[in-house]
Amino acid sequence: MKPTTGPTADRASRIQTTVTEMAIKAQERRARRLMLQGKLDGAMSAYQEILHLAPDNATAYYRLGLCHRQRRQWAEAARAFGKALDLGDERAEPLLAESQAVL
Repeated sequence: MKPTTGPTADRASRIQTTVTEMAIKAQERRARRLMLQGKLDGAMSAYQEILHLAPDNATAYYRLGLCHRQRRQWAEAARAFGKALDLGDERAEPLLAESQAVL
């Protein structure tokens, strides 16, 4: 039986956190590269993966909103920018207003 408390559990938790952070950083690099290449489907998939790993990642919502904005998917962009703003990314505020105005 695995211990659920103590030094072994703490170490396992730190390792899991490190692995998750590394996965997020890898997906961020992948998403930025794909956006620069104009491959929005792949970038959006990478940002969704980040949000699966870190549901409160404001930057991922912001960048997902940018992808939707580039595709002129205004409702989806507004949702993503709204979530980014709710999580504290103030860069999303003017883009949220723009997306809502187009709807």
